[in-house]
Amino acid sequence: MRKLLAMVLGAAAVLSFTGCMGNNPNNAVQIGNTVFTEKDITDIQTALEANGVGVADPDGSGMRATIVSTLISGELSLNIAQSKSIQISSDVRETIDANITWLPAIAEAGNEYKGSTLLADGNNPLTEFADGYAAYMALSYGLIEDSGVSVNDYLAAIDANRIKVNPKYGEFSYSDQGFGLTNDGGSLSAVAASLDE
Repeated sequence: MRKLLAMVLGAAAVLSFTGCMGNNPNNAVQIGNTVFTEKDITDIQTALEANGVGVADPDGSGMRATIVSTLISGELSLNIAQSKSIQISSDVRETIDANITWLPAIAEAGNEYKGSTLLADGNNPLTEFADGYAAYMALSYGLIEDSGVSVNDYLAAIDANRIKVNPKYGEFSYSDQGFGLTNDGGSLSAVAASLDE
């Protein structure tokens, strides 16, 4: 009886930790109400690789984890921009696009997206990835003058948006020092280094 109780409690703990991700292995990550599926990650990976962007790893799992990390930082950045009424001007976006040369191609691929997946805001995964990455770059690298965005804004956005990650990408963790995926997943510190090339 004790073994059965221990197994039930252990299973309950795992389910409460993994949340909906444990129930639907087709979901890669959920940030608030926005869910990105494994197919979305594949579509983004395909578009990135078609534009010469990739992380050198034999099975592609590192690239996929980096995409998940980037989606988290991008969605949080989009939420912060919306909550603070920060507009990413066309001049700022042009600056980002000029420095991240693959980003316009991903945005264009989003415009031509033929997949059936649409996110809660009506965007497709490629457009959301490109817009989120641009928002992250704009807010995190001070490209918007006097935006006043700080680590505390990211921590508040994390608290306001429940983040669930498929365990195969690692665990999402955060502190006042930063946030990202741990345990074989990608990390936000590696995102800029791997994607800015």
